[in-house]
Amino acid sequence: MSQELDALARKSPEEVSAARLSKDFGVPHPTLEQTNACAILTLKPLPAYSGEAYGLMGESWESSNLYWARLADEMGYAPESLNVLIPELSRRMIAKIFATDLEDWPAILRAMEQTGEEFRQGGIRIAGASPVPANTSSVSALPMSSSTEQ
Repeated sequence: MSQELDALARKSPEEVSAARLSKDFGVPHPTLEQTNACAILTLKPLPAYSGEAYGLMGESWESSNLYWARLADEMGYAPESLNVLIPELSRRMIAKIFATDLEDWPAILRAMEQTGEEFRQGGIRIAGASPVPANTSSVSALPMSSSTEQ
């Protein structure tokens, strides 16, 4: 995977730019960015508050989409299966942090990694998502923008 990503970065750097990654894997930040466009922010999570400020905490959590996308690629799943995989893996991740405090950021990362490992070991089966045949590469299956096609 990393060799394919390096090759893609050399061939089409715009395909792995921060703007493209934000578009493909970011989440909306309506309060922090004053837009519903998807973005990946580079800031620490804000503390949990109640009331209207509570939304700031949720917006400051970076999307786990990149982690799930990397894991799905590692497991041989096609990019379009992320629409099914991410919600289910996220639900399982959240179930693993039930006994922790909202400000226990290491617990959130731990829960995500535990869920990822359980999925990697075959302990999680998700209806509607299955690996692609081994002879195809999911990175090469990613759509290229028209500006890079010749």
